[in-house]
Amino acid sequence: MRARGALVLLSLLALTACGGDDAATAATTAGTGDVATEGSTAGSTVEGGTEAATDATSGESTAGSTADVAALEARVAALEAAVVQLTAASGLGEVAGDPAADEPATEDTAAPAAEGPAAEPPHWTYEESASWASLSEEYATCGTGTSQSPIDLVEPAASDLPNAEFTYDASPATIIANGHTVQINMEAGGTMLLDGVEYHLVQFHVHGPSEHTVDDHSYPLEIHFVHKSAEGALAVVGLLVEIGEDNPAWNGIIASLPTVEGVEEPLAEAIDADALLPEIRAAYRYSGSLTTPPCTEGVEWQVLIATTTMSGQQIDAIRAEFHEENNRPVQPLGDRELDVDLSW
Repeated sequence: MRARGALVLLSLLALTACGGDDAATAATTAGTGDVATEGSTAGSTVEGGTEAATDATSGESTAGSTADVAALEARVAALEAAVVQLTAASGLGEVAGDPAADEPATEDTAAPAAEGPAAEPPHWTYEESASWASLSEEYATCGTGTSQSPIDLVEPAASDLPNAEFTYDASPATIIANGHTVQINMEAGGTMLLDGVEYHLVQFHVHGPSEHTVDDHSYPLEIHFVHKSAEGALAVVGLLVEIGEDNPAWNGIIASLPTVEGVEEPLAEAIDADALLPEIRAAYRYSGSLTTPPCTEGVEWQVLIATTTMSGQQIDAIRAEFHEENNRPVQPLGDRELDVDLSW
């Protein structure tokens, strides 16, 4: 629309400067794409007088008009070309004579946004844990992070820290073997209050062998109880497992271990996570990360000092669900503080 307006304006200015009613008429007509032609002028007659005088006068007028019109047409064509070039250079995308250029884009005429299923995160394995960061930009923190987990729990600073308060409830739960671990998802597992923040228990899962080590000593299993606050902050309680007596609290879970990978099944009985933890819950505490991609940092870690036991048969049954040993190697502590709360 702006290009067509420019064309009409330029044509009027240029052609009016040539003088005469014929010039102005031709310029106005050019704005609509119709230029006065020789035939429209030659067809006019004057009533009255002699026919010869009329023809002579008409012939002289026609000859002059024809020359003027030809000159005007050439000038208009030149101006049209100039406007098209200026429009293209401005990036407006409007070309005189293109009706579509005059219509504003609507939902019907605009190009649709690209749609499709969200891309799934790249597949990863524990065998390639050293190169997780190279698999995807989403996993970059696995290589660049400075507060990564797990760590070797050695030489902690003894501290008297406020104890975490556990208020767990028996809850309906589901179980799934996802290829990386066995995970139990809690419907309403209760809460943990840590440093004034309330976290809800959302799930727990198993690693074998343990991810955290204690002065370089590894354990057959480590259980991670994952908690999440209303604001999305994460806190994880780690429980180390030693070979020993049969653990009755795990019998129902082990009896329900999935036979089909990737299928989430309800557990027959409600799970009370309180029965899975030791009574004494003093812990190593530090700020770390998720131990699997994307290795998100800012996770509050508590690894209990007290351990629990399972029989060798129970441990083997759980580890049979893993494709591989599912423990990430320990990461540097760096300049982080590692505390041990002995005040429980």
